[in-house]
Amino acid sequence: MSHHRQRSCDGEVGVEASVAPRNITQNRSRPRVWFITTICRDYRVKAFETLAARLSTRFFFFSKGDESYQRGVAHHHGKFQQTRLIGFAIMPKFRACPGLIARLLMGRYDLVIKCINGRFALPISYLCARVRRKPFILWTGLWMVPRTVVHRSLAFIVRHIYHNADAIVGYGPHVKEFLISQGVKSERIFLAPQAQDNDFFSAPIPMQDIERFRRQHRITTNAIALFVGRIEREKGVEVLAHAWRKLVAIDVTLLVVGDGPLLQAVRSIMQEGVNPIVVVGPLDRCALRVVYAASDVLILPSITTDTFKEPWGFVINEAMAQNMAIIASDAVGAARSGLVIDGENGLVIPERDVDRLAGAIQSTFLDRRRLQAMKAASAKIVAKYTVERMIEGFEQAVRYCLRA
Repeated sequence: MSHHRQRSCDGEVGVEASVAPRNITQNRSRPRVWFITTICRDYRVKAFETLAARLSTRFFFFSKGDESYQRGVAHHHGKFQQTRLIGFAIMPKFRACPGLIARLLMGRYDLVIKCINGRFALPISYLCARVRRKPFILWTGLWMVPRTVVHRSLAFIVRHIYHNADAIVGYGPHVKEFLISQGVKSERIFLAPQAQDNDFFSAPIPMQDIERFRRQHRITTNAIALFVGRIEREKGVEVLAHAWRKLVAIDVTLLVVGDGPLLQAVRSIMQEGVNPIVVVGPLDRCALRVVYAASDVLILPSITTDTFKEPWGFVINEAMAQNMAIIASDAVGAARSGLVIDGENGLVIPERDVDRLAGAIQSTFLDRRRLQAMKAASAKIVAKYTVERMIEGFEQAVRYCLRA
């Protein structure tokens, strides 16, 4: 999610290099796993470190980070073996990394895990694993079939991989349901519920930091509603803008964190309402943690488009760790998978429904007792979504593929 200005709290930045693991004991008896994916975003560092500690995993990153959904994102390093592959763009949205072929055909590994992204890297990784007769695991958060001409023309490749991968690791039950609808056998599907670094995001924030933030942005209302993400159509920002305009005065400021092509248009619509809005640019994870602590309700009204359906929504994990209630559309993976429980730690509303979204915001802030109960429930629910539990899904898939 490109809401982060991509620099970690300790100032670490990505470099083009192959980085050896630090403080990780390599057990040669463990299977050698090659994990091929786009880039290492800040919210993936802990998960990749945990996977490397549990399995002998080497990561290969093939993206330059210039995809639309990764605009402004930087590569992060962690305590695991990693190599950033050199590649070049053949055409828009098609990046080739020829060195990946040689590595997969000649390298020493027992199993390949590949994310769903990469029009070059996905079929090449699958084909090379088949040539080497190595198990292939697909990792995916997709729960729709993209409807563009290009996606339809390449759909047969994805369907083949769905049906012939040795195992598939999905983001949550919503992905499993979709895969089964595509004809994938249930026993080949394993779940890795998406998790954040709960220890980091749940850390207590000093009240003076919260007060300083409110003064800095001249927030005078008692409550804050929050949107964090790319200011793009697929994130439902236009739906939110029109819903915000419909609200009566409720002593709530809408805080918008992020940037994108629709920012000015959305701001203009929101300013027609009676409740204030404050727009700030992308924030790093340290500043964002303060924002979560200062806010009450996170709103993520994502919509389905021809190319997108919110795979998860990591900002929900982050916000819940700071005791925030959630309002999300039913097109958000985290909401469909049970991280957001309607009526317990938030509200789930139909996508694109401006009136229902406005009503959900209004009712949530008018009933302060229910709002406090939802906020308390969020912290308890997200505590179960740990990185360790997520990695167990990968371990189960690996054991399944390497079974005697």
